[in-house]
Amino acid sequence: MDGLEGSLNCPICGDLFANPFSLRCGHSFCSLCIRKHMDKTLNFTTSGICPVCRESCQSDHLRPSHTLAVVIENYTSVRG
Repeated sequence: MDGLEGSLNCPICGDLFANPFSLRCGHSFCSLCIRKHMDKTLNFTTSGICPVCRESCQSDHLRPSHTLAVVIENYTSVRG
């Protein structure tokens, strides 16, 4: 995997971001991945922390990453 594609991968699932969302700390994840991570019924012990930097987070901290979504879209159209 090249450097560019590696930087476009979700740290949770390892695939290209799907509907990327970011936390206040700046880390981005697939919407479904981070929502599952933050679900206390699925992930009781670490649901309130960023899986990358361990900073405290809450689901209301999630924001869509529109720019990253466009980059992913352009990358996949060029990659083929």
